[in-house]
Amino acid sequence: MALSSQLSNALIYLTYGAMLVSAMGCGILTTYTQIANIAGLQGLLVYALCGAIPIFLFSLVGPQIRKRCPEGFVLTEWVYQRYGTVAALYLSAFTILTMFLYMVSELTAVGGAISAMTGLDPTPCVIVQCVVTSIYTALGGFKVSFVTDTFQGAFLMIFLVIGVIGYALNIEIDPQLKRETEGELLGSNKLGWMLVYILFIAIVTNDCFLAGFWLRTFAAKTNKDLMIGTGIASVAICIICVLVGLPGILAVWTGDLTIGSEDGWNAFFILIADMSNWVIGIILVFAVGLSTCNFDSLQSATTTTISNDIFRNKLPMIWVRGI
Repeated sequence: MALSSQLSNALIYLTYGAMLVSAMGCGILTTYTQIANIAGLQGLLVYALCGAIPIFLFSLVGPQIRKRCPEGFVLTEWVYQRYGTVAALYLSAFTILTMFLYMVSELTAVGGAISAMTGLDPTPCVIVQCVVTSIYTALGGFKVSFVTDTFQGAFLMIFLVIGVIGYALNIEIDPQLKRETEGELLGSNKLGWMLVYILFIAIVTNDCFLAGFWLRTFAAKTNKDLMIGTGIASVAICIICVLVGLPGILAVWTGDLTIGSEDGWNAFFILIADMSNWVIGIILVFAVGLSTCNFDSLQSATTTTISNDIFRNKLPMIWVRGI
């Protein structure tokens, strides 16, 4: 019984960790490569840490919010009870705008991946993704997002393993280019130090406007589960983001890009495009899957926010989803 209880607790902790890792969609394959291409390894490490630490902060702030608003499920509900309607609507407007921008960014990232690896017009795939996620989130609600989060975690792990193998077997680094640029890419730089403050403040405040994080914070069974889950997610996010950002540096050493290139955001897929077709095919499938899992979470969180904050859950969900 004791072993069964421990296994059950472990699954709970990993589940909450996977829920928070769901913030990582296809977009992480572009943002971290770009910062690595611009600010080198120091900038990449700073970005990864600044993206991971705020996740853990939910385990410190979340319990206080949950205690004061036990019936809530998003931050705006607590703000509504504490500060009134005007403050809640103000926060809600920025929350919806932030999540909308995240959705646009996610579609842009997966579109860029398809275009870079296949040379095809990504518009049909993006439209299908929007339609399919709209249908199954309408049928299954936010619960279906929790289910797809599990698949997303698996997709991400397989994605990384295949990506690492593909890069190890196919990337050819030019020693001359490496010697010429490693000081700038691997050493300390002014921008890297500036990002310590800029990114941390920006990401902390930005995460507060992501309803998906708050939905998962309120859904945690206990505060202990929340702390362990966010801890697991933070460590995983930091490691994964460093790995996916390295192509921004490698692409310079292979001669495909230059430092600060306009295509730095697409470095991951530019390098993949030169690999074997089977690698391209698998990476493409998992990139779309990763994007879809993240996109449905953003859709559900946006729908929940609109329904609760603007209409106080009095408008039928079918109309809210239509909006």
